[in-house]
Amino acid sequence: TQLVAESMLYTLQHMGTGEADLVIQNSGGVRISIMPGEFTYDSGYTLLPFSNTLYTMKMTGAEIRAVLEDAIDFSLKPGGSTGSFPYGAGIRYEARNRVTKVEVKDRQTGKWANIDPKKMYTVGTNAYIAGGKDGYVTFGKVNEERGGTDTYLDDAKSFIDYVKEVKEIKRPDSTGVKFTF
Repeated sequence: TQLVAESMLYTLQHMGTGEADLVIQNSGGVRISIMPGEFTYDSGYTLLPFSNTLYTMKMTGAEIRAVLEDAIDFSLKPGGSTGSFPYGAGIRYEARNRVTKVEVKDRQTGKWANIDPKKMYTVGTNAYIAGGKDGYVTFGKVNEERGGTDTYLDDAKSFIDYVKEVKEIKRPDSTGVKFTF
């Protein structure tokens, strides 16, 4: 799921205005594990079968923290969904019942810094959870109050294009995994 978030951030940063600071993706949007070896169009659409589009919103650091807490709470509560668990790119966090630390990677310096609760960030996600679904209540509130931008870029196609572009993707532990088309 983190690789999907990385591909979304890459796509959003290399198209249009390229303003995306970070991406938050729900684990339920990703349906298979990626294994080393051949990766095909079929693999991409099996990985991301829901025809979601990439979506961006302007949010404060405090709102981003609330999004993470919403999703974690929903993934852990009875009747919730483990598919709401949040993964990210350009963002990392620690949680112990509540979110205790959130950092954002600076695009210019590549350094991690604590999220500023008052600063506005451009957040990428998928259109499904941008609407507040799967426990992402704060995404839904922000989208209703201030709106966002649906890029109409298909998430599966964006992932496939990302793999073609970078040729090798790495697991979060930095182990290289090569993919061929």
